Amino acid sequence: MTSPRSIERMPNWPYRMQADLACAFCGMSKTAFLNRAGTDLPAGIRDHGNVYWYTDDLQEALDALRLKDSHKPERQGGWRGKLDGLRGSIGNAGSAG
Repeated sequence: MTSPRSIERMPNWPYRMQADLACAFCGMSKTAFLNRAGTDLPAGIRDHGNVYWYTDDLQEALDALRLKDSHKPERQGGWRGKLDGLRGSIGNAGSAG
């Protein structure tokens, strides 16, 4: 398995990865990654006895999950809501003078 320290120094992710590296790309444990593979995440492609995940497919799935999660009611009042409120108060402070 690739160590977390070497992943931090990795300038670019490989185009296709086995599970150990693919789960790090997704920011989750290998167990969580494999449990979600084929549902929220791509199932992976078999090639000569190995299973690979393509960076593009993983990124697309992560983007879809982010969009799906951003529409959940409990997420709307989170840090994004606070940031929007802060932006509004900054904009109002500049126009008050």
